[in-house]
Amino acid sequence: MKHARVIFEGREHTGVAHEFGGQSDAAVRLDDGRIVPQEQLTWLPPLAPTARPRTILALGLNYADHAKELEFKAPEEPLVFIKGQSTLIGHRQQTSPGFETLINTLVQETTA
Repeated sequence: MKHARVIFEGREHTGVAHEFGGQSDAAVRLDDGRIVPQEQLTWLPPLAPTARPRTILALGLNYADHAKELEFKAPEEPLVFIKGQSTLIGHRQQTSPGFETLINTLVQETTA
């Protein structure tokens, strides 16, 4: 199931991906039951900010592609790295051009 954290009508909501207009995941079913097309939502980072900053562990599974681009041998095992919570952005949000940015979408795949 794909979960979302969004702003709609000036209020923060949580919800899950929902079918709309014959397309899967084209809308979000909000926590209050309303179904809202994605275009009407402002997407927030998947994790709400906390007073005590989080540490996010990331796994670089596409590191081999980067190594090939830079013409050096990739490590045998996946790369593990740390990101701060300030690197999170919402789905469809803009990043600063020219900087490498970790883009985490608001809609995430989770297992039940």
